[in-house]
Amino acid sequence: MNSDTRTAALQQLWRQQAIALLLVLSLIVITWLPAYQLLIGIWNSNGTYTHGYLIAPISLYLAWQMREHWLTTAPQPWWTILSVIAVCSLLYTFGMMGDLVGVQHAAAVLIVIAVCAFFLGPSASKTLYFPLLYLLFAIPFGEFLLPVLMAFTANFTVMALNVVGIPVFHEGLYFSLPSGNWSVIEACSGLRYVIASLALGVLYAWLNYRSRKRRLIFIALSAVVPVFANGLRAFLIVSLGHLSNMRLAVGVDHIIYGWLFFALVMFLMFWIGMRWREDGLPVPAPSPVPATVNEAASVTTAAATRPLILATLACLIAALTLPLAAMQLKQRMTAHATTVDLQTLAPTLTSGANHFVEYTPYFLKPRASLNHQGDFQSKPLGIFIGYYSGQAADRKLISIANKIVSTRQRAEAVYLHGQTTTATEIAGGPAQVVESEIEAHGSRLLVWHWFHACGQTTASETHAKLLQLQCTFTHLDDSGAVIVLYTPLGAHRQAAQQQLATATQKLWPEIETALKQTKPEVPQPETTSAP
Repeated sequence: MNSDTRTAALQQLWRQQAIALLLVLSLIVITWLPAYQLLIGIWNSNGTYTHGYLIAPISLYLAWQMREHWLTTAPQPWWTILSVIAVCSLLYTFGMMGDLVGVQHAAAVLIVIAVCAFFLGPSASKTLYFPLLYLLFAIPFGEFLLPVLMAFTANFTVMALNVVGIPVFHEGLYFSLPSGNWSVIEACSGLRYVIASLALGVLYAWLNYRSRKRRLIFIALSAVVPVFANGLRAFLIVSLGHLSNMRLAVGVDHIIYGWLFFALVMFLMFWIGMRWREDGLPVPAPSPVPATVNEAASVTTAAATRPLILATLACLIAALTLPLAAMQLKQRMTAHATTVDLQTLAPTLTSGANHFVEYTPYFLKPRASLNHQGDFQSKPLGIFIGYYSGQAADRKLISIANKIVSTRQRAEAVYLHGQTTTATEIAGGPAQVVESEIEAHGSRLLVWHWFHACGQTTASETHAKLLQLQCTFTHLDDSGAVIVLYTPLGAHRQAAQQQLATATQKLWPEIETALKQTKPEVPQPETTSAP
């Protein structure tokens, strides 16, 4: 086959493969639309992941820049990747049934990579491995690092203040200076700097270095430098606020100064990295095209179309069958969501109406809830119960947004000062609860909370989610509840703990009975405004 004929045959093969790829990706996006809506919603609502919009264009640009290498190979379906596509489909199904948003995010991006590799074939995919893998940065990840990064930032700031001689009182994520009070919240953790730096650092290392060692070193620096830079940023902002008597770096300029400092650190890191750049070295030549691939380029259009149609159908079956079935089950679960009547517990839980502090745990959109305060055995007690059923991404028991104290409650003068797990007794047996010490409007509270799911109690969010998944897949029942008891801390912590332990033992039978008496949720009638 002469060169012109082979080139024309390759172009025809790539056109057919591109049409099949776009068709499959379009159908996957349509079928998996809820997952992509969740993904884009995170990009829109969380500044840490706004860069997600740039990842796909960057990957496409990198792939196009390498077109002279991969367009010279004949595209063939990579049948081994079909199993990866099926695993991604299973992963999405699992995430959808269990309302695991992070799992859905990962599956939505991984299947795009897998489908592209499937239609590109092994030769082109190995050439384009970096642009394909770079799509992983579109997945929102890293929120599990928030507590670690927040603690590091607080400790680093306090240590630096001590070094320069500024007096500071430190308690967890809160510290007080003579000029005012400060706290490290999620936005101050530096996670957004770490994620942005890592995405830029990986791209920079790929474009400017050729040796694996230099690339790995620069990527490691991209992850570590922002952590220390964020600690230094926090110290400088607190110092500036202190020296200006809280007139500077306490409002919008707090954010502006932070990003300006981060931009300076990134510029210096990339400028230093330029000294060891290797982008001037020749790019290693791609592996020679095997003879079998050359022969594939000579296949007639009709002969090449039949296996491509088969590959397209197989890919669609692997990617769509399980999600479509799961959608039907999920709709059925939502339609049969249940609720409970918790208000009947209020008069039996307490014997008085002693409202002692304004506090409500931050659990969003429960199907039913109770928030009540009063006297229990002549001592103040508060109780909150949130019941969930027919759960969804914005209405679920186990969520990163649900907390005993949310950062949004700082504006309401509610702060979390410490949290641990403690042993107690529930239903006549040993159990664990989460014990928190919070400050609400100047009053200290001791708070116990635990979860009830699939007929069991647990203090662990992970265990509670696993229990929910167990009942979801075995009984199509995802209901669960959080139970919160709290009382003033006072001067004696043991007295508050004993009050909560006694209340837990005495009140749990009534609470459990109420949670078992489920009933179908009655849809609320729509309200219309008068003309």
